[in-house]
Amino acid sequence: MSLSENIEESLLRGQLAAAKAEIERLENENYTLRDSLRYFTGQNDIWPFAVGTASEDRVLRVLYKRAPQGATKEQIYLALYADRHDCDLPDRDKIVDVFVCKLRKKLPQGSIETLWGRGYRLTDIGREFVRGKIEEALGPEYAVFKAA
Repeated sequence: MSLSENIEESLLRGQLAAAKAEIERLENENYTLRDSLRYFTGQNDIWPFAVGTASEDRVLRVLYKRAPQGATKEQIYLALYADRHDCDLPDRDKIVDVFVCKLRKKLPQGSIETLWGRGYRLTDIGREFVRGKIEEALGPEYAVFKAA
């Protein structure tokens, strides 16, 4: 393989990696926009049980629906405050951290994993806990309840 072919292949690999990163970013943005649209149009799925406050349950719902890849702090924040006209509050990350901390106390130990610099995700323990609660509330046919 010649030097120019090596350079061309290297450039193509870089462009491919950049394109994959952009696709992932757009998929996350698309999810956030779709979830916000469902919220504003009242097309939310039912949430058949309560673990904590309404806000804590919103956090749990986002984490469950985003399993296993997890949810960014921005996605969690929007689930909490997208319906408020003053939703651009300072210290967004701290607000999310507080709700996750409160939620962790109400779930089995090890249910929520921190994705450092990104957000949070439900572990297998957390997903099984939620599936069990859904199954108790709705029956075994709903145990998957739109989660991965």
